[in-house]
Amino acid sequence: MNKFFITRVSRAPTNKANTAFWLIGIVLLLACGAVHAATTYQYTGNGYTSITNSEPPAGIYTTGMNLSGSFTVLAPLNIATDGDISGSVTAYSFNDGRFTLTNSNSQILDFIVTVDVTGDIVSWDILVDDILGATIDEIVSSLGTVSIGDSTFAGVCPEAICDRSSPFTKFDTAVANVSGTWSVVPIPATAWLFSSALGLLGWMRRKAT
Repeated sequence: MNKFFITRVSRAPTNKANTAFWLIGIVLLLACGAVHAATTYQYTGNGYTSITNSEPPAGIYTTGMNLSGSFTVLAPLNIATDGDISGSVTAYSFNDGRFTLTNSNSQILDFIVTVDVTGDIVSWDILVDDILGATIDEIVSSLGTVSIGDSTFAGVCPEAICDRSSPFTKFDTAVANVSGTWSVVPIPATAWLFSSALGLLGWMRRKAT
């Protein structure tokens, strides 16, 4: 009598399954990398409470204006951050309602930041200006924000070549007696990559059933 034996043979994953697994791995790696990607911190100041305007320079500050801006670092600030981070800042831009100072048209004087255990900026002393190298009658500005308030300065260079000790006599100032708030600009890629990985996993489960 002939006997027949039925055995169950496990098939190796198909090329499609292998491809899906590879895609999920790549997506997850990219998502993990995005967590450590360049991070931007955004500042929103309160309206000015004390203003001095003269003529020149042209234009005025008003109580409807405020200091705002942002800076970018290569990775989220460590919870142990407490000090000068100017060497880690890859870009910055601050606007006082009249002038915008960026890393391409100004210099950093101070960039001191303290971060708490939740990763939030709780103390800071940031000051940038475009005074160095300005020529006579050129309008220059200085923008600063600290933990207790904001201040801004716009003046007319009184010398052939100005520096921070130049005797400015024509200038405007604006001060906010209450500091503003910081927030982290979301990284859309992170959420998108994780959702893509989850979508691929769901697709594979449906195909397997």
